[in-house]
Amino acid sequence: APEGECRLYKGKNNMWDIATPLMVGGHHVGNVFMGQFFFDDERLDYELFQAQASRYGFDREEYLAALDAVPRLSRETVAVGMAFFLRLSAMLSQLSYSNVKLARSVTDREALMNSLRESKERLEEADRRKDEFLGMLSHELRNPLAPIRNSIYILNHADPAGEQSRRAKAVIERQAEQLTRLVDDLLDVTRIAHGKVELRRDRV
Repeated sequence: APEGECRLYKGKNNMWDIATPLMVGGHHVGNVFMGQFFFDDERLDYELFQAQASRYGFDREEYLAALDAVPRLSRETVAVGMAFFLRLSAMLSQLSYSNVKLARSVTDREALMNSLRESKERLEEADRRKDEFLGMLSHELRNPLAPIRNSIYILNHADPAGEQSRRAKAVIERQAEQLTRLVDDLLDVTRIAHGKVELRRDRV
């Protein structure tokens, strides 16, 4: 039956039933059934049911006794029942759709929380690597400073034309070149980080 409608139909066993569609988010996901019955103003075809009992191997007397237990409803009662099942189906459909939306919201929230947790972990790892890099850089920049300061002290106290002064100047030149290379490498890292240098990867 289409959404918002009930369908009264007769089954293969010659009994009546009512089907009401259950919709979730505009999709047909099932039906609500009232249950099999007979109208109280219709005559039962006992010969048909005896034939069914024989065809399917049922005991005739038990089958007919079960037949007498099937509800017999007035047409007014069936109309009221159809209206009730329409309201019930609409309520279940709306409730189910709300549950679907709630489930989606919970799933989206969990995905967002996972993403935030992963982002936090990545930021913490990046912060840890930055601290390690700064510690290493400070150490590497400090290493040349001690020989440079010692060489300056020698230049201030030794004969400017003597061997000690010559060796001190050589130390200063060598360590200054080392500092220059370190600073140039640091600038290259900054350029790569800002996308100003294209890094080509290859096996070496």
